[in-house]
Amino acid sequence: MRKKAACLLALLLAGALCVPAAAEANEESAYQAEPSLQTVSCAEQGFSTMVPTGCFYDYHPDEGLCIYTGEGEGIPFVLMFKADGTGFDAEKHFSDVLTPQMKQNYGDSLTNIGDYGIWDVAGKQMPGQMYSYTIEDTSVVLLRVFDIREDSFVCYTAKYLEDDPDATLGALATAVYYYQPDSEIVSGQDSAPVPGSKAPDNTGTDASPEPPAGHPDVSGIDASPEPSTGTPDITGTDASPEPPTGAPDVTGTDASPEPPTGAPDGPGTDEPESRSTNGNSVISVESMGFSVLYDPAYTVTANSDDGVTIYTGPEDSIPYVIVFRSEDLVDGWEYLTEMLTPRIIDQYGSDLIEYKEYEHYSVGGKELPAGVYTYNLQGYTVDLIKVFDSVDGHTVTYTAKYIEGQDAETLAALDLAAASYQPDPDYYTEY
Repeated sequence: MRKKAACLLALLLAGALCVPAAAEANEESAYQAEPSLQTVSCAEQGFSTMVPTGCFYDYHPDEGLCIYTGEGEGIPFVLMFKADGTGFDAEKHFSDVLTPQMKQNYGDSLTNIGDYGIWDVAGKQMPGQMYSYTIEDTSVVLLRVFDIREDSFVCYTAKYLEDDPDATLGALATAVYYYQPDSEIVSGQDSAPVPGSKAPDNTGTDASPEPPAGHPDVSGIDASPEPSTGTPDITGTDASPEPPTGAPDVTGTDASPEPPTGAPDGPGTDEPESRSTNGNSVISVESMGFSVLYDPAYTVTANSDDGVTIYTGPEDSIPYVIVFRSEDLVDGWEYLTEMLTPRIIDQYGSDLIEYKEYEHYSVGGKELPAGVYTYNLQGYTVDLIKVFDSVDGHTVTYTAKYIEGQDAETLAALDLAAASYQPDPDYYTEY
């Protein structure tokens, strides 16, 4: 779901709306009437919130809701992502996962690591932490906070230029204030109050006290350190449909970073054209702009939201391969190391058996960045592989998922898909 208009930053300039709880102890929340807030319902993730009518936003069930507070897709933005589960430890996440990851990724460019603490965001007390770093002489702030609930948690990430925090922090507070966990809040308001409060010093070196604010990576969009890169969805739907009898139920329980949504086909599905080619079949879907080959013994489904899914076992079940083309081009290695792996570590916790990151993973005759993740699920061992390629100005993501012992056919299908991918839906049908 995408919405775009001329971004009306004035709607958000009610002041920076996030402060350390200690600094806000004796402050009364201020509210200002703001025009033209609209409801965004994120049904698959099970929540709704509000955003200024004129701002660009991008929602995908796998990646969450991203609200861009600048011009187009890129920094600055606010991302919110909901994950089901209990017992999430925000402090442990920051200390054991995110801070080491930030140090590794940014090195000497990481100029400040704020203290972990509690932030008051739109009247809610939320654990978080702040990081500042420089890119090409530009200072960037990563601010992340968590709303931890009884059976889920919501991760909010704000990323903005240090000298221009107000619009982004305003959007963050608005998203927090209007969050509803059932995706059914009142919509169509022409005006609504936006929570306001005193702005903190967001230089990243404020010591009175250091503003704790967060930046963990369970959300999916702390993607690239480059201010101009933005936060595209590049993964597609990691469908985890109902497996055959005897396999674990992964529908709705598989907490992979791309929450399972079932079989990709459904209303609005494009009908693929399948034609035999050198013993393989072609799936060619015009709306996606690409073609791939697959073994005709397998079942294939496709739609423009989720990509192409090749079932190497029974339909609508693990094992399978997904091919997804993003409209954007990102650095696959940075996406993998900065966003995907931290999110998987968060989601699986002690169920994650091992993972490996490959800058050069051999598949389809290519050397591509990839992550291989092995985890426990209901007594089964599951392997998840994510491979990223850049083709014709787009990022192409290949996903393979299989239960231990199902790897041979699935990996062969992955290899054929990567080798045969063509950025032309008619490539195999024109000769």
